[in-house]
Amino acid sequence: MLLSACGSSSVQDVAPHGLLDPSQPRTDPTIVITAGGVDPVDSHLNHPVTVTFVNRDAVAHRLESAPEIGNGDCPEMAQVGTIDAAGTGTVTIDRANYICSFHDALQPANLKFKGIIVVH
Repeated sequence: MLLSACGSSSVQDVAPHGLLDPSQPRTDPTIVITAGGVDPVDSHLNHPVTVTFVNRDAVAHRLESAPEIGNGDCPEMAQVGTIDAAGTGTVTIDRANYICSFHDALQPANLKFKGIIVVH
């Protein structure tokens, strides 16, 4: 079993129970989207939190909940919607001990545009 270090693994490598480990180092509440994907792939944040997505790609991305990653639904992702090139979007999560997985609805099978927000 592989455990993730923040931003260093793919979404496929992340063990859900390890994500909620309270000793995980916290990350900045900003996720950057480029042609290469999302960075960081997994974010660890304290609740409540507002996460900002910054699109530095040349194309739009529509972020939404990704229950297929195995962490359940994340209805909060509906707050983000489509982020145009050079645009930003935000999501506010008030729950603690919560995992919110997301993908780009315009490219849902593309692993580069999948990520996990862990709110401690």
